[in-house]
Amino acid sequence: AGLTKEQYQKVRAQEEQKKAANYQKNVAKAGKFIDYTDWYMQRGTDLASAWKKSVTLGHNMAKTKYDWSGTADAKKFESTNLSPAKKAAASKKAAPAKKFGGFF
Repeated sequence: AGLTKEQYQKVRAQEEQKKAANYQKNVAKAGKFIDYTDWYMQRGTDLASAWKKSVTLGHNMAKTKYDWSGTADAKKFESTNLSPAKKAAASKKAAPAKKFGGFF
C-alpha cells in the first residue's frame, strides 16, 4: 500500500539529481545576457536618433538554430527554396493584371 524504504530513497535520489542538473543548467546561463545600460548607450538613443533610421529600428536580430513552426513542410527563405533556374524563371514572370471594377 505504498513504497518501501528503498523505493522511496530511489525516487528521492532521482528528484535530487534532477534538481541539481537543473540548477547547473541555470548556473551555466549566468553572464550570457546583454546589459541593458551598455546596449542603450551603444545604440545611441541617448544622443541621437540614428537608430531610428536603421532597418532594425534599434532591435538586435537573431537567427534560431531550429524551425519553430512545428511543421515539416514549413516555407523556407526564398533563397534556400529555389534553384537558380527556378529563381530566374520566377523573376521573369509578369505580374498579374489588376482588375478594376465594383463589387460584382
